[in-house]
Amino acid sequence: MNYLEMMEEVRVDELVIHPENPRIGNVEAIAESIKENGWWGTVVVQRSTSQVCAGNHRVKAAKLLGMETIPVYWKD
Repeated sequence: MNYLEMMEEVRVDELVIHPENPRIGNVEAIAESIKENGWWGTVVVQRSTSQVCAGNHRVKAAKLLGMETIPVYWKD
């Protein structure tokens, strides 16, 4: 399977913020950046749990903005 086959648009409400995410981010500033510049890249999500491994704050910002889907790179 190549990396493009592991990416897809996923409903934001299906993603689970990782409970042990150690990073602190400014979700409001990230949301503002997304509004001004659009969405860039993907978030990395564990397929078996739907937990976000990379991009937790971008997922929170997407929820804040009311986005329905975002690009996800699935990994297990």
